[in-house]
Amino acid sequence: MKHVHEDLIHAIVWYASRRGEKLTTLRLVKLLYLADLYNSRVNDGKTITGWPWAFVYFGPWCKEVNEAIETTVRDGLILAQEYPSKHDEDKDYHLYWLEDTDEEPKVIDALHTYVWSRVQWAIQKWADDTHGLLDYVYFETEPMIAAKPGALLDFGESRMPAVVKQIEMKKL
Repeated sequence: MKHVHEDLIHAIVWYASRRGEKLTTLRLVKLLYLADLYNSRVNDGKTITGWPWAFVYFGPWCKEVNEAIETTVRDGLILAQEYPSKHDEDKDYHLYWLEDTDEEPKVIDALHTYVWSRVQWAIQKWADDTHGLLDYVYFETEPMIAAKPGALLDFGESRMPAVVKQIEMKKL
């Protein structure tokens, strides 16, 4: 997968668009982080992107993620629209989507089933819920739980979640 970063971004935006969702930059960045996290759980701490994620102001971020998103837009793999921020006059925010969602991106076949199914779950759950997504990323993902602000995130501690054993109930 020569262009794995752009292909992964395309796949995430494609799936969100199929569901009628447009992703903000913040949500897209966090979904890319989650794809790396889910991959690290099944591949001994190795991420898909190889990016040096760090704990910054809004959680996991690295400059490479913004560069990859810009490249993906410039290459025409996804669409972007810029809007002025309601909260900060000096900033704009972006929405990302696709118009044509008929053809599934090929990169999906190259992803581990667990990784893609969890990314789909995350999109279904938080494509329109920034607060919930940030809460999950900050407090329920292994690299962020023990991270200090400004520090690089360690995906080596990522583990598959334990399967909760179902409690057998007595019939009433």
